[in-house]
Amino acid sequence: PLQPTWDYYVGIDHGLKNPTSIGVYARLPSGVVIRVREHYEGDGKPISYHAACFKTMIADLPVPPKLVIADPNCWSGTQSKDKHVSSVIDEYNAHGVYPVPGQNDWHQGFNRMNEALNISQSRVHPVSGLPGSPGFLAFSTCHNFIREVQNYKWKKVRGAMLRNAPDEPID
Repeated sequence: PLQPTWDYYVGIDHGLKNPTSIGVYARLPSGVVIRVREHYEGDGKPISYHAACFKTMIADLPVPPKLVIADPNCWSGTQSKDKHVSSVIDEYNAHGVYPVPGQNDWHQGFNRMNEALNISQSRVHPVSGLPGSPGFLAFSTCHNFIREVQNYKWKKVRGAMLRNAPDEPID
């Protein structure tokens, strides 16, 4: 069960072509981070729908989230509404969701995830109580996140750098 001693955070990755993914994360006092809830839907649902799902996801947390983070691309003014240019984040704000921009540096994100997934003997596993735990886990109810991680592929870009290519399977 979720604990009041945990710090909660929310990440929003709004999708236009791909599904919108909203994850609720708990940071335990040990420093281990766990994805505890998820919303993962596409099919052209409006932002009002995703905002309502967000509010439902956090409504019964033991304590409010410390921070809500969204993909910084959501701040691009690319939407037209009533002859005004607006952004995806303007729409979330209009529905009572006020995230801050996350970082989008690929190298930094890759390194953080690589470190978080590394099993460290100095970390106690939150389930087994034994030494040896990654710094990042997910509840088994986060089916979409687990599937995404298991299907994560990397592809060479111009013979040098690797990049995430979840929508372009590699044979």
